[in-house]
Amino acid sequence: MKFAFARRNVDLSLTKVIGVFNVDPADLKELSAYKAKALAMASSGVDFIELGVKNTAKEKLSCDEQADFILPLLRELRLSQKVVLGVRTSDPKFMTLAAEAGAEFFVDPNALKEADAAQTLSKLGLPVIICADAAALQSDPVSAVQDFFYERIDHCLNAGMKRRQIMLDPFYGNVFRADCALKLLGRIQALKSFALPLCLTVPESLPFDSGENNNLSNIAGLTASLYCASHGVNLVRSEAPGNLCLALGTWQLISNKAKPYQLSKGIVRRFIRIRDAFKLKHKSN
Repeated sequence: MKFAFARRNVDLSLTKVIGVFNVDPADLKELSAYKAKALAMASSGVDFIELGVKNTAKEKLSCDEQADFILPLLRELRLSQKVVLGVRTSDPKFMTLAAEAGAEFFVDPNALKEADAAQTLSKLGLPVIICADAAALQSDPVSAVQDFFYERIDHCLNAGMKRRQIMLDPFYGNVFRADCALKLLGRIQALKSFALPLCLTVPESLPFDSGENNNLSNIAGLTASLYCASHGVNLVRSEAPGNLCLALGTWQLISNKAKPYQLSKGIVRRFIRIRDAFKLKHKSN
């Protein structure tokens, strides 16, 4: 499955990793420091970087606030051409500004419910990851998420968007209850019926993590990611993608994902890049 982004086509037949990079308004750094950190994330093996603003406040950030925090970094990273760059936002005005600055895709936690959001993406022609809401907290999360996506996809198509612009994330916002997350994971094949790319948001903290063992969440996230990769999930989002890239790259090398008798050179190159970044990280420590 090849998917068209702004400046390139990406083969999603092998699971790709989105590194989630958050700018924290409470701890603003120099642009050069942010750029170095984002490029280090790119070197860890991610295929995409998603830029967003860490917002713990209840009120929404304005378009101008998002632009101040994100656009300078987006423009700097665009020059590197290392990875596909995206932005997390629900604001249609900011979508337009981000696209002009080089964004190649969007992640919308609000599933294009903002007025004119779908119409804006129709004009921009860029892809978007639509995130499911807390409907999955019902007794049957899979049916609830399916109904949610049916309605949202219809909304997008009626606004003039193309199916090739739409990707789905059933896990964003639904991973904080282990029972719902496990039901979604166990029946992930049911969501393949949409014939659209699926994305897994890896939870950085899980309900059973007491804090005594910080590896529990990481292990659970890696396990869920490999399970989803083996069941056709196309994208995995993570705020700490280093170990995930290494695990996924290794799994892809030893699995039968490559064509018979022809090991993909792209997979090998990716694995070598991840391995070298892993060695460099531990050498510096």
